[in-house]
Amino acid sequence: MFSSSYHSLEDESVQLVRDDLMSVLDEYDVDLVFNGHDHNLSVTHTLKHNPEVFGNAEVATAGETEGDVTTFENTEGTVFFVPSTAGTKTYNTIYKLESFEWILEEEDIHETYEDLFGHELTEEDIANFRELLLTEEQPFVSSFYSGGHSNARESNFQHYAVIEVSSEQVTYHLYQVVGEDLDNRETQLVHSYVITK
Repeated sequence: MFSSSYHSLEDESVQLVRDDLMSVLDEYDVDLVFNGHDHNLSVTHTLKHNPEVFGNAEVATAGETEGDVTTFENTEGTVFFVPSTAGTKTYNTIYKLESFEWILEEEDIHETYEDLFGHELTEEDIANFRELLLTEEQPFVSSFYSGGHSNARESNFQHYAVIEVSSEQVTYHLYQVVGEDLDNRETQLVHSYVITK
């Protein structure tokens, strides 16, 4: 529902369910949501439902980052994780890397909003949506991205997460693996996200 690549604002199915899903997540006090499919790294602040704003959400609590650890303390709202690639397919982080004019020219987001809601996409909409995102990263850059999000399938960057759960907190450790050759790959801890209640 929240990503720095195109699906979260372009795919019609996401737009049609976001408001209802955000309402349900708030009702049941869901702390975190793990997402897949959008092949870049995105992490939100803690978000709460607001049907009156673009994206149907607003920041409830901002994550506090020190070094390679981000902490969400006594949070209200939900943190959304998109852990990047689990294969060679990648998209670029269009809201961070591209201009509003590029988005209008290369993507169909404005058509989605006009078709579904009669709403003309504005630069302020995109800016407000980006404020929901704490982390917007794409470790792999490709020339395929020059004309839209594309499906670049040449990345040697892979990611996985190790999740620790206790009665008081959840810690999400994000790791990156780099390299083509299985014998020469390097693994490193990229970042840790800690949610405490």
